[in-house]
Amino acid sequence: MKQIPYIMILLSLVWLTLAACDADLFKTKDKGEDPVVSEIITDKLDLAVHAGDTVKCWISASDPEGGTLEYLWKCTAGDFLTTRDGDSIVWRAPLHGGEFNMQVQVSNKSNSVTRSKAIRVISSEKPVVNIISPQDGSFLVQFNSYTVTVEAFHDHGIYSVQIYVNDELLGNCNQIQSSLFRLDWTVATSSGLKELKSVAVANFTGAVSADSVLVSVEGVIPGKQ
Repeated sequence: MKQIPYIMILLSLVWLTLAACDADLFKTKDKGEDPVVSEIITDKLDLAVHAGDTVKCWISASDPEGGTLEYLWKCTAGDFLTTRDGDSIVWRAPLHGGEFNMQVQVSNKSNSVTRSKAIRVISSEKPVVNIISPQDGSFLVQFNSYTVTVEAFHDHGIYSVQIYVNDELLGNCNQIQSSLFRLDWTVATSSGLKELKSVAVANFTGAVSADSVLVSVEGVIPGKQ
């Protein structure tokens, strides 16, 4: 037990010796400074182009450390018509519409900085729309309820899907999945052959497309439902 004070004194001397050492021995390695990089600039002010169009993109960058910068451009679709390792590139939009992410990584000897910008490619295509149910030639009973199911999709998404019976608006479908729409219909129309039509409108462009089927509505004698 008498040796404990001597151990404590020895530990204190070791600590004081370490504290007296050069503090630089305990410093982490300097990580350096990030490159100074502007946002991506393009020659398309509204960043909306048509399929197959070319777009020039560039950035302004400098290195606070005075070194040489390296560049690497990427995009989620389309083709680069120039090398991807400079401060500017020329990019060709894909042949289909959508929103794509243009990205550039700028690096010095120590660190990297990434900039990105969304570019919308406008699709000139009409929506794809297809009435799944009821099928063409179906027989429906007057005053009964049925579900009208429609498949519709477009590169920019679908803004709305409307259902018409003999060109009279029945209502707007509810979206139940990314490309699936539904409307519950209680058949209150007169008996006979009816055209059931679905009209889909695309987001952004407003492009319209339609599909239709013919259904037969069977009349019900009052009191015999």
